Amino acid sequence: MENLPREEREHETLFTLIEDVCQKPQIKDVLRRAKDSGDKQARVSGNLPELVSHLRDAYTRNTVTLDQLRRLLGRAEENGNQYIYYYRLREESRSNLSFARAGERAFGDGWEDKQQFPDLKLRPGSLDISDFREETSADGESDGWTLKFARSRRTRINSERSEKVDGQQITVTIETTYEDRRVVLVVRWRARLNILEVRVSNKATEARKEITDCREDVWSWLERIVRRREFTDFDLRPAMKKIFNQAGKTGCDWDCADTLALDEKTKSTARFSPSQDGGNVKDSEAHQKSAKNYSGIAALDVIFRVDSGDDTKESLRAEIGVHEPNEVRFGANATARAIDFAAFRFHEHA
Repeated sequence: MENLPREEREHETLFTLIEDVCQKPQIKDVLRRAKDSGDKQARVSGNLPELVSHLRDAYTRNTVTLDQLRRLLGRAEENGNQYIYYYRLREESRSNLSFARAGERAFGDGWEDKQQFPDLKLRPGSLDISDFREETSADGESDGWTLKFARSRRTRINSERSEKVDGQQITVTIETTYEDRRVVLVVRWRARLNILEVRVSNKATEARKEITDCREDVWSWLERIVRRREFTDFDLRPAMKKIFNQAGKTGCDWDCADTLALDEKTKSTARFSPSQDGGNVKDSEAHQKSAKNYSGIAALDVIFRVDSGDDTKESLRAEIGVHEPNEVRFGANATARAIDFAAFRFHEHA
């Protein structure tokens, strides 16, 4: 692939990453749009490799654009399967965090003519800038920017089989191989909310030290744009309490699952779970008996129900405050719309 022109290399890398990162419904959505726009050859069925092949064919026919491929990958690898750390810009800060100014600080004058984004190439051992772009709101106004990093992480993969030894079933490793995985780190500056998000993918690791190190690496790089001391950790505990109190009420778009309740006087905690899968923890008998003793919330597992734009609801699982008060762990298959929904709920309930 190294001998191919840059544009062709990007195309091949895009399709490889799309097959590795994207879910079938996300690819089907792009193909369906191509079909609805008049591509009678577009196919919207098949397994993941087949769908990627259909996508490649549609791209060859020019019914799927390069920009659509980039956005497809971006939506998949920038949202979900990640920890998001929330920060609020201090009121006294005078930093100009506009897209233009942030670009100049990060890459120098005239950077738009020098930098080529997105850059999908991975360089072993380095933290590379994969993308930097301006974000706009639904009304077309500027709403900050997204800065995406990518690094290569070598991951061990064991090929295993199950064997019976002395009457017991055990797992035996047949072969160990190593694979370089693309780990994505994202910074999202929400200008309208004055909220900065640092997103760390957990697809390659759940090790706390590695996740924390990734976050600190991002902040070290961000010092080119803004001083960390100009932000404060966004303590989500007040928002958790309000979100919990509203759960189950008419018109509420979320339910609360596992909850670590806090006695604010003694600082003791108790964990409560719903009495049934998909239920609201507030309906459980154990919580109803003990609720009066626990007026605070130390950690909260919330299921947001987000309007997906086609008369259906998307479920987004968010584990809030489990390790740090400004940290949320989001599960798989989250969309940008759902992550935006969560950020606005945290902001309005703070």
